[in-house]
Amino acid sequence: MVLLYLVAIHDILEFLSGGINHRTDEYGGSFKNRTRFPLEIIRAVRSNLPEGMPVFMRIDAHDDYLENGLTIEEVIEFCKLARAEGVDVLDVSRGNVISAGNKFEVPPIDLPRGFNIENAAKIRKEARMLTIGVGRINTAALAEEILEKDKVDMVVMGRAQLADPGFCDEITRGTSG
Repeated sequence: MVLLYLVAIHDILEFLSGGINHRTDEYGGSFKNRTRFPLEIIRAVRSNLPEGMPVFMRIDAHDDYLENGLTIEEVIEFCKLARAEGVDVLDVSRGNVISAGNKFEVPPIDLPRGFNIENAAKIRKEARMLTIGVGRINTAALAEEILEKDKVDMVVMGRAQLADPGFCDEITRGTSG
């Protein structure tokens, strides 16, 4: 199966944030206007895909430490709009590069493991979408625990694999935590 991953690069999703988007045209100001450009992109992507091909969208849970930044309630509302336009799966991340929230971009060791899972669980419940959770999930046991508690539908463990290239093989063999 081929999957298309609609990567919501910061330049696109920055339109959603009142703390970043200071435009005064039809793409700025109200929440409805700030959703306009990302929704146009989703429509264009969906209209160019074969029927049944899923679209994944990565989105931040909210704007940490950013005045007038995107709230989790606004993210949930946008995810509902994105679902209506054809997004199938959410990959809920966290952080931004213009505030102290950048610590969530590459989370330091002092952040708790799975620090973003509760955000992803809330978005999943309210938006009623398949959801991927991320955020210092660096052991197979933690990933299994999150999935068993039905917080999210999938987890992504990128840095665990970067830190240990044999990580997936170790999990398969049962030699990793």
